[in-house]
Amino acid sequence: MGTCAQDRSIRVLGRMSMPLTGAVPDGVLIAVHDLGGTGPDALVGHATGFPLRTYGALLAELTAELRCGGPDFRGNGGSSWPANGRADWTGLAADLETAREVLRMERPIGIGHSSGATALLLLEASRPGTFRALYCYEPAVLPPGEAGQRIASERAAGARRRRSSFASRAEARERYQSSPLASLGDEALDAYLEHAFEERPDRSVGLRFLPEWEARIYEAAPAASAALEPARVRCAVHLVAGSESKQEGEGARRLAGVLPAASFEEIAGLSHLGPLQAPQKVASSVLAWQRALPDAGANQAPGATIRAGEATPA
Repeated sequence: MGTCAQDRSIRVLGRMSMPLTGAVPDGVLIAVHDLGGTGPDALVGHATGFPLRTYGALLAELTAELRCGGPDFRGNGGSSWPANGRADWTGLAADLETAREVLRMERPIGIGHSSGATALLLLEASRPGTFRALYCYEPAVLPPGEAGQRIASERAAGARRRRSSFASRAEARERYQSSPLASLGDEALDAYLEHAFEERPDRSVGLRFLPEWEARIYEAAPAASAALEPARVRCAVHLVAGSESKQEGEGARRLAGVLPAASFEEIAGLSHLGPLQAPQKVASSVLAWQRALPDAGANQAPGATIRAGEATPA
C-alpha cells in the first residue's frame, strides 16, 4: 500500500472509531459511520457478520474519489439487535435508509456486498429513485422455490454450528487460518478479529453478531428474495461476481438478467469474499464504474439509464 493509501487508511479508521447513532423506526439503534472522502456520496452496505469497519482497506481506496458512509447492520458491530428477535430483511433496508438520513446523502450511489447489496436493492425497490446507481458484489438473492429454501437451510445450519467464543483473538486467528477466512488479507482478518468480536469479563472474546442471529438472517433470505421486485429497481445496477464464486456468482448473473438496467462484470481470481480478499482490486472496479457514470461528479435526475463503462451488458 502506498503512502497516500496508508494516510487514507489511517484517516478512515480514525473516523470509524467515532460512529454516529441512528434510530430505526422499529426501535433498533444503529452505528452510522461517516468516513469522509472527496467526490459523490456513496452509501455502503456490508455482508452479514462483517461490520463496516472490517472493510477499512477497501474504504480507504474508495474515499480517494467518493464520500463514503454506511451503517453497521442490526446486530453487527456497534448496532443493536431487534428486541423482538425478528430477522426481516426489510429491517436491513431500513437500516440503510436511516443511515442515509443521518449522513444527509441525497440520491447517493450504493455499494454493497452480499446481504448488504441485497438490502440496497430492497431499499431502491421500495423507494424508487433513492439511488443514482448501484454497485452490487454478489447480492444474496436466492433462487425461487425448494432450491432457495435448501440453500437457506444449509447456511442457517452452518451458522448455528459456528464457534462463537475463543480464549483470545490470537486463538481465533489460529482457528481461522484453516477456514474460508484464510483467503482474507492480513489487514482484513485483523479488522474482522478486532471489530466482529468483543472482549468479555474473563478476557475471552466472543462474536458480537451471535450465530443464532446469523442463522435467522439466512432463514429469512428466501422471503426477502421473493419480495424483491426487479421492475421497481429503476436505477442502473452493476452486478459483480468473482470467478471463483459458484453459487453466489450464478445468483448475480441471474439477477443481472432480470433487472431493467443492469450490467455484469466478473473479476478474476476472487471468491464471494472478494471485497475483503482483494480490496484494491475491487476498489479499482468500483471507481472505474463510478467514473463512467453520466455526471459522475454530481447527482443525476431519476429515470436516467446508466451503463457502466466497458462492463458486459446483461
